[in-house]
Amino acid sequence: MQVLIDPTGQADLPTVQASQDFVQPAQVLRTPGDHRVLWLRVQVQQQDVQGDWLLLFPSTAMHALAFYGPFNQAGEALAEPVHTGLSLPYDTRPLGSERYAQRLRLPAPGVYTVYLRVQTNTAKTLNLRIWDTASYLAARPQKLLFDGLCYGVLL
Repeated sequence: MQVLIDPTGQADLPTVQASQDFVQPAQVLRTPGDHRVLWLRVQVQQQDVQGDWLLLFPSTAMHALAFYGPFNQAGEALAEPVHTGLSLPYDTRPLGSERYAQRLRLPAPGVYTVYLRVQTNTAKTLNLRIWDTASYLAARPQKLLFDGLCYGVLL
């Protein structure tokens, strides 16, 4: 994963894709907690004939989040952009997940690139994870049950 800070929040995807200013974070990546926008570039290497993955974002509360890609090595987008976040209705979240999760369907072996535009007004740690979609969906009911029990105890 690499990061690019967009202090004005005005950069568009073609500008970001052409940028040479992405850097590898030297430590755990955190959002700045102000109005600056972070662009993340994530490269995923698919080794099997095809793959069905989820790029899981660690937070449930981002002001605005946009997923672009995956893009194949020729630069072609394999999916439509997804725009979600607290500023948009809950049903914009892929898979109806409480966490932001983007499905990556990779048709062949190779390296694919995903771009994420992240905007939030609070500092958050950004530990992205990649899950096999079937494994994530199988584990989700148990997690929802556990979350329900925790919220019930709190109430």
